[in-house]
Amino acid sequence: ESPAELEDPFNPKAQLVLVGATFPEGLNQLLSKVTSPDSLTTITSSKLHCLMPHVRQTFMRLKGADKVTELVQILKQQDKASKTEPSGTVLVFCNSASTVNWLGYILDDHKIQHLRLQGQMPASMRAGIFQSFQKGSQNILVCTDIASRGLDSVHVEVVINYDFPPTLQDYIHRAGRVGRVGS
Repeated sequence: ESPAELEDPFNPKAQLVLVGATFPEGLNQLLSKVTSPDSLTTITSSKLHCLMPHVRQTFMRLKGADKVTELVQILKQQDKASKTEPSGTVLVFCNSASTVNWLGYILDDHKIQHLRLQGQMPASMRAGIFQSFQKGSQNILVCTDIASRGLDSVHVEVVINYDFPPTLQDYIHRAGRVGRVGS
């Protein structure tokens, strides 16, 4: 259909709806290829770019050499707790695929069972790994920001930022994996 036919506000032929916690720079430029950005209505909330108040956050300032030791200790405590009472899963976020792989080898050395998910894996492999994680085959997923957006993660109980995220939006998306509706 022609763009003119889509512009009738009383009889629209199509509706474009975008929903997200954050919108990246350049989105209007991309949207201008399919619609006029001026025709869009933006609905915002005062809670935009905020974490829900029931999501508890803890910040630990550690020297680089202490990060692995502290992470291993936290994951072992989480594993002990899950044996006495069923608990949710843990996401460990890293800023790069190489860190995910390196950290995975360290967790292997400590006999901490986990899955790894990062963007250099083929899409079909990533989908299978996330499905396994969702089904509970492992309680720990070491990942990059590829797991911070658009994945249903209602069973996540703890998010650990092994690497501090580069942007506020990345932090919000990572931390937003907990405290979700239905979790």
